[in-house]
Amino acid sequence: MTKNLNLPFLSYLNKILRFAQNDTLGFLDRFLKHMEEAVRAEKLERPKWKQKRPPVNSRLKSSPLIATGLFLMLGFGIWLLSDAEPVYAGLQETLPTHHWAYSYIDELRLRGHFGDLFASNRPFTRGEVAEQLHRLKEQGEETPGCAVFLDRLNAEFEDEIRQLSENEEGASQIQMGATLAQDGVARRDEDLKAYGIYRLEGGYFTDHVAAVDVAKLDRYLKEDPTYQGENWRGLTAYMEQAYLRVRFENFQATFGRDFLRWGPGRTGALLLSDDHKPLDFFSFSYRLRWAKFTYFFSILDDYKLNAQEHFETPWTRLVNRFLTAQRLDFNLWGGKLHIGLSEAILFADSERTFGLSYFNPLTNYFELVENEGDGNIFANVDVRVLPFPNSELYGELLIDDYQVDREAPGDLEPNEIGLILGAELADILGWAPTTLGIEYVRITNRTYNTLAPWEKFLYRGKCIGYPLGNDFDRWEGTIRHTFPSGFGAALKVGYLRKGEGAVEKAFDTPWMLVSSVEEGYSEPFPTGMVAKTWTTGGNLSFQPTRAFRGMFDAEWGWTQNADHVRGKRAYSWSCTLGVWWNLRKIWGVGGER
Repeated sequence: MTKNLNLPFLSYLNKILRFAQNDTLGFLDRFLKHMEEAVRAEKLERPKWKQKRPPVNSRLKSSPLIATGLFLMLGFGIWLLSDAEPVYAGLQETLPTHHWAYSYIDELRLRGHFGDLFASNRPFTRGEVAEQLHRLKEQGEETPGCAVFLDRLNAEFEDEIRQLSENEEGASQIQMGATLAQDGVARRDEDLKAYGIYRLEGGYFTDHVAAVDVAKLDRYLKEDPTYQGENWRGLTAYMEQAYLRVRFENFQATFGRDFLRWGPGRTGALLLSDDHKPLDFFSFSYRLRWAKFTYFFSILDDYKLNAQEHFETPWTRLVNRFLTAQRLDFNLWGGKLHIGLSEAILFADSERTFGLSYFNPLTNYFELVENEGDGNIFANVDVRVLPFPNSELYGELLIDDYQVDREAPGDLEPNEIGLILGAELADILGWAPTTLGIEYVRITNRTYNTLAPWEKFLYRGKCIGYPLGNDFDRWEGTIRHTFPSGFGAALKVGYLRKGEGAVEKAFDTPWMLVSSVEEGYSEPFPTGMVAKTWTTGGNLSFQPTRAFRGMFDAEWGWTQNADHVRGKRAYSWSCTLGVWWNLRKIWGVGGER
């Protein structure tokens, strides 16, 4: 595929890669030093505050471990650059929810393709996407304006499509690869900054098994106030994916760390979003042609009790937190109607044990909490429908707490619900491929929150559901167009009203102060001093191949009552120029493919 690129583009790409290389090598140097320190600390078996760090002025050449590791990484990078022909992974590998292919898949779904996918239950596997592309090739179907999307997707999944078309079986594969994303970001009242996200990928694949490891080094995390990992000399990194996946016919199971996202929303999902660090879980699913059942059980981060909480509970200072959820998807009307029914419960225990009833994938969580234990329960329903050609309507409803009775002061608690409504239209007036979209999101105060702080719907400082948490509503409108050459352009406008409520805040109960049920209780939405933000922005992108992408992003914002202070105004703008580059290499066991 790289043979079709002209010399000026190669020259430009070479300059970008040199810049990324210089920035990356310094980052890898600090990463390897950090890894050596971690190994030493583990061997000491002493309290963390007593562990000695290596000298700050230690040099790379003084450590054989670091030098060897850096040499191997550099050798691998040089080998990748010397043979940049893109190759691809196994059928059972999941497609990360941040992958660019999802935007093209959604464009094709809007135009009547990919109807067999359960679109609101992600991630997909590479095999599932390749199967849809292979079917389109065999049927020879193509809607006007789809060519640019199909060209990029067919290139990305070329190896999987060939495997399906030739009915290849019995091949085992080993994969290694890297993804480099380098950004330059300018913001109001800030100096120009360089950021990078670097992923090192490895995997082993057979017909029925996928074992995947992805290490992520992310320079954006050092400025994330919710980040709870190490930040040593500017280094922030973690294992983004590490899972074993097994599939036989219609049954599949996953153990490890991977992405999960349930819901049709474009700006986020209400029950399971992917804005936080991927969960560690065990899951399984069973699929029929028109229905799919999914279940997972996850161990979350622990909660440390403060002195007052420790006094008021029989638990030890460290509380273990768990999340379990199940979902039933329906794909009806030839892929034009998708319905998803989900429920989830977040519960805690001071011991790393839990009742078998919490683990039961066929139980009802509302009945379980009512009769046996405690937990923060959620019910969710989402719908996608394609009522007319090139159009989609979608919605999602989350119920955290809904009051039916009105007999005691506790029944006056406001309903805690979330709502997403959206619509998209494609190729208006024959201008293809152009897409118009609008989305409204509304989440009431105290949704995701609870009296027991260890049952808040949070994972490592971030909301497991919608990224903005609660006590807000927002509108967002978009228009985007993709040119046959691979250039894309998009414009968006948004309006956000954010109240003073937050999932991280203590759960208050002002309705308990009313004198009688007849007096009632009500509160405005959003609550408190409402911050109102108007935003507008644009995006330009260029993707000449499946392995390279360039992007320019610009956004302007204006906020009234900023920081929830009456009359305070704030203005903001940001510009981002970035490149994304992915390389992979796959060997068949017994020889290179």
